[in-house]
Amino acid sequence: LKNKLNTPHEQFKVFSQNNRLLDIFSGNDSWVMGVNNGYWIHAKPNRCFITSTSANGDMHEGYYDPKKYSSKINILKGLEIEYFENMTNEYEAFLQKLDFLVLGQHYFYIDGVYQNVYNRLTDDEILKYAQTVTQAMQKGYFKIIAHPEIFAYSRDWDEICDQAANQIIASAKQYNVIIEFNVNGIRNSKHKKKVWKTPDGKTNYSYPRREFFELVKKANMPVLISDDAHDPSNLFDQDTKEAYKIVNDIGLEII
Repeated sequence: LKNKLNTPHEQFKVFSQNNRLLDIFSGNDSWVMGVNNGYWIHAKPNRCFITSTSANGDMHEGYYDPKKYSSKINILKGLEIEYFENMTNEYEAFLQKLDFLVLGQHYFYIDGVYQNVYNRLTDDEILKYAQTVTQAMQKGYFKIIAHPEIFAYSRDWDEICDQAANQIIASAKQYNVIIEFNVNGIRNSKHKKKVWKTPDGKTNYSYPRREFFELVKKANMPVLISDDAHDPSNLFDQDTKEAYKIVNDIGLEII
């Protein structure tokens, strides 16, 4: 791949002591996304942030590649996107220009309507969600699945949730899709006051759900911790540190 200046993609040296803000290049008109060592990379003119699954701004063709920095970070272009059966041509077109796609399923089609995952889903709707993301992973378009347990956002965890979770985890393992542990869910849960204690006294959230990631641990699957930062102030903040504590407490391997 080449950028809009028709020069090869460069790699950049990281100048950062706290792994929050990376001053790695200056340019005039570009957004960059990528992933390296378990972190999302989101860059804009004069700044690059370790950040999220989506850019808050316009995404232009290519990016500015200064040659003075040595190769430390591979810069890739990616996009978080829904999966719908009738969009096969669009996914293939995106992958002609992007390096990867992230599956972020917020809506799914059932009984003639598009259902929102933030609603309180019925048992049948939860199983349909699992079927939808499983079908998406089978297609091979997606490298990462974002907030996979979001189907339980508005309901208590039960056997149906276990069934859906195990199907999603098994599919991710079979099709080599990375499972994301989404830090913005912690922020969202606090804002919505959807935080509670488990019977053994551990903090739980609407997402990321401890029950889901305990099943991920049983399946011996690693996770990618993503800040999913919608603002630079969210980068490696207290909620990110909380996410690392939860993941380590469960005993998950971090990519």
